[in-house]
Amino acid sequence: MCGIIGSPYKEAFKHLFKKNQERGNFAYGVIKFCINNKVKVVKDTDFKRDLKFEDDTVFYLGHVQSPTSTKREFSKETTHPFEYKGMYLAHNGVLSNFEKLKTKYNKHLPDKTVNEVDSSIILPIVDKIGLKAALQEIEGTFGCWLYDSNTSELFVFRSGSTIYTDDQNLSSKPIKNWQLLEEGVIYRFNFTKLKYEPIETFRTNNGFFI
Repeated sequence: MCGIIGSPYKEAFKHLFKKNQERGNFAYGVIKFCINNKVKVVKDTDFKRDLKFEDDTVFYLGHVQSPTSTKREFSKETTHPFEYKGMYLAHNGVLSNFEKLKTKYNKHLPDKTVNEVDSSIILPIVDKIGLKAALQEIEGTFGCWLYDSNTSELFVFRSGSTIYTDDQNLSSKPIKNWQLLEEGVIYRFNFTKLKYEPIETFRTNNGFFI
């Protein structure tokens, strides 16, 4: 079990980061970005590390991770968020057709683009066929945020896995009075209005509904 979080507010992000450690305290990844496309990424296992929240940061996104194997070995290559061609993604869930997707798409990708973590295949598919088509090709569960630094757009979407929001902040862990994002809907963050807005629906393939 892992967790994803996000907020335009430094103190809110710190609170959510700590609260979601109940879902994963093995490793974490955090990205901080400005609208001018400056993106900073931190990946570590030290949850007491000073994340250095700079004043020019306009949004914070994170992922807290449980160990995905019995080895319990930390690697930046297998720690969220994953990056591909200026896109960043964190994923909570399990892709049940990961091997099938690798067979179809990995042969067209540079070496080491996709590793043993199923999440690593998502962005290359998005790049090749688009976000909606990619989500409809994936089978299994996912709750994700995706930041595209090429367009300064932030998207969130889920199928099976949970994402709660109060319109401005995100959390995999339930928060009092927050709403569960609708499954099968792509939301885009409006940086002017500071809220997530639904922009498109997609067909889910998770086998169950939350």
